[in-house]
Amino acid sequence: MVHLIPYPKSRVEQQREARWRLAFTVTAITATVTAGCLIGTTTSLYVEPRYRDYFGGTTDSLVLLVFCVAVAAAVAGFTGVCIITFRRTRTFYTMNTLVGLVVLGMCISVCFVLVYRVSSLRHVQQELEVRFTNYTATTGMYSTRSHVDELQRREECCGIHSPADWSNSTLIPGWNTADLPDSCCVTESTNCGKDKAAGYVNLTAALYQHGCKDRISAWFDSRTTVVGIMGAVVLLCLVTMVMVGRRWLRFAPLIS
Repeated sequence: MVHLIPYPKSRVEQQREARWRLAFTVTAITATVTAGCLIGTTTSLYVEPRYRDYFGGTTDSLVLLVFCVAVAAAVAGFTGVCIITFRRTRTFYTMNTLVGLVVLGMCISVCFVLVYRVSSLRHVQQELEVRFTNYTATTGMYSTRSHVDELQRREECCGIHSPADWSNSTLIPGWNTADLPDSCCVTESTNCGKDKAAGYVNLTAALYQHGCKDRISAWFDSRTTVVGIMGAVVLLCLVTMVMVGRRWLRFAPLIS
């Protein structure tokens, strides 16, 4: 059944309908594209094994949750694009339902991130302590020398909190507390860290000054910030799309 307008639309109403239709089209397409970018970002985080061992399995659950919300957002935006073509009332109701689910999912994701950040950084601390403690182990699977050296080279860091950690014989048993690993050197060479632990503060050009925990935390914060900004843009586009769609439908009723 077609809902007919009882009187012909004036030129002003036609112009208003065209403007609202254009605004609805832009917001729907923007929401779909941004949600697609969010899907790509979360997918790249899921397949990137860079710090998975440090954060534990909860990271995968969080990324999967955001991924599902992004997919729902993309479907909602695409449904809005379909409304422009098919003009079906049922499609509009479906879009509203999906937007509601996305809003709920976004709220859950934000709460999850806020709660998880504290526990995740605690897990990073514990994992780093285990790896640095076993740095001097010489047998079996407990030796983590290669992992720690690779981490320090890649992230340009030294120690858990700072190079001073290498002077802590309790944290790293069996290590010569006067030395730093060669992987702490900006320009790595054999024995470049020898007898450098005491005066590392004065060797900023030769030694990495930041701890590895700070580097990993910065990586986590940067990724969550990017995902959060993209999620906020998606959410804003979807809510705007619904509001604009309602105004547009005042001038262009849908087909039941």
